[in-house]
Amino acid sequence: MALFKAVKKPVIRQSASDGASSSALRPQYAPKAPPCNIACPIGTDVRAWIATIADGEVESRSLDQSLETAWKKITARNPFPAVTGHLCDRPCEDCCHRGRKDGAVAVRDLERYIGDYGLAHGLQFARPTTEQARVAICGSGPAGLTAAYHLARRGYRVTVYEEADVPGRTLRAAPPDVLNAEIHRLLDLGVELLCNCGEPSTEDAARFAAVVATAGLEVASLAESILHGMKEAEALDVRLRGTTVAKSTPRPAIGPEKIKFDWYPSAPRMGSAGSPAPEAIVAESKRCMSCGTCMACGNCWMYCSHGGFEKLPAGRRYRMKLDSCDGCQKCADSCPSGFIDMH
Repeated sequence: MALFKAVKKPVIRQSASDGASSSALRPQYAPKAPPCNIACPIGTDVRAWIATIADGEVESRSLDQSLETAWKKITARNPFPAVTGHLCDRPCEDCCHRGRKDGAVAVRDLERYIGDYGLAHGLQFARPTTEQARVAICGSGPAGLTAAYHLARRGYRVTVYEEADVPGRTLRAAPPDVLNAEIHRLLDLGVELLCNCGEPSTEDAARFAAVVATAGLEVASLAESILHGMKEAEALDVRLRGTTVAKSTPRPAIGPEKIKFDWYPSAPRMGSAGSPAPEAIVAESKRCMSCGTCMACGNCWMYCSHGGFEKLPAGRRYRMKLDSCDGCQKCADSCPSGFIDMH
């Protein structure tokens, strides 16, 4: 049995851009940075992990598979998705383009659901296969524990010193069972935690390749503290290994003027009371407008009258065939998420 059944292109009676004519311009897929990603201090790819849930059914993933994949995307940078799902001040929602229509996507509630899912299903961080030097971290606040997490995932043998009798510091504002479970998962990477001990003794310090003081990395914003911890770990890793980090070119931001708000059907924001049902989580993720990337609406394929787009066997995405393009611009004009530019 064939995995993909050819879909007949519908007849579009009215073009996306009246009076469109040929030109020397050609369409290009042009990924752009959505406001949620730009606003997230941790730098989490918010759009990507939400799309993982939204696209699960059409990409033949179970909800469990989608949630686990989303959890991995979040924890690539943030080791505390359940905690931040409770405590983050959600700057991503303040600038969400969906807020101009019928309410911002409930990003924090989605992240909390994913974080709680990870705890309930025992999702664990992958343990490193190589061992690096020993490193000491002074302080078990969000920056200190995040630094320990990213160093441990790189293979460093990390010891965290905490002057209080319990770890966490400002993270203690989260529900205790949630915080304790996420800290325990971090320690399972092989991180050693020493409470009632603010810093290593002079004799102990000699055992470490580096001792990191994190007091100056802890700030009022939880997300920014996590970012500082991650950056400190990256910088220390570069210094100890004697390597360099390749700089990436940031993508241009996509503004609301590029979004076709009328194309998206109205959908009420998910309520925040109680524990949401899985169906509500999927519905909320589908409210994301996929600003600046393909959300597989099919408009480019439908409106192109010259066969300039090919529907791929996966059933969700499309491929440009520029040898058939006459530069009419219908695809760019009809793209609701601002993913196609003309050059």
